[in-house]
Amino acid sequence: MRFVGKCALWLLLIILIVLLLALVIGVWKHSTWLLYKEYGIPELVYYSTQVIAVFSTTAAVIVALFGREIRASIFKDKIAISLVNGGIKEYLGDTANTPSPIAQNYDCSLLISNDCSKEIEDLQIFLQEVKYKPDTNSKSKNIIGFENKALYWRSPEMLSTFLAVDDSKRMPLFKIYPQASCQTPDSSKVSELKMRLIGYQMPPKYHSKGIWQTRYQIRTKRKILKTFEMTVQWTGEWFDRYTEMADAVSVSIKEL
Repeated sequence: MRFVGKCALWLLLIILIVLLLALVIGVWKHSTWLLYKEYGIPELVYYSTQVIAVFSTTAAVIVALFGREIRASIFKDKIAISLVNGGIKEYLGDTANTPSPIAQNYDCSLLISNDCSKEIEDLQIFLQEVKYKPDTNSKSKNIIGFENKALYWRSPEMLSTFLAVDDSKRMPLFKIYPQASCQTPDSSKVSELKMRLIGYQMPPKYHSKGIWQTRYQIRTKRKILKTFEMTVQWTGEWFDRYTEMADAVSVSIKEL
């Protein structure tokens, strides 16, 4: 809800309260006067309906102008996050249906679930910080920290998405690629085994092995829904199947 909208809503609520108090006092005074004048139920009904009519009209105006904001404050956005497959998942590509399938890469994705009673609009994920250290005994180095960089959904133009009630969506966080030969007219080159962080192109010295700590923020245009940290530890080894690779890569997330 924008600041102007909040001010207008509070102003209308104050006017409504003052108006209701004035009418209640008026009805009470008239009721006392009516007792002496020997007026009866029709007059009391008339004044009561006036109060109800004013209240209903004012409430209708408030709902018409700020219904969306009121619903948002009552039914708060609530999301749950987890890692798909508990960490990394293998992508077999064209080898999936062969006698000897081999992983083409491994990826880690975040699963975001809408646990509230209304849809969430303009959902975004921002990468805020990346830290790296080559091993557990080293001190972490801030690689970036930070510009808020929005991660995109499916295409670079899609920086936000819609999440329906009880629905879930995935956001890739990183991928690990094997060494690959690249033939050129002059020679053959071998691309390095590397960890690719989605949303940030790390210099080569940071993508071969080590420990990465990244911080993310999930939010809408109105508010922050969750902030979490992901820790990835990789030995720098490559295995062709998930069963072995799972021992070389560990991933965890922690809500902040």
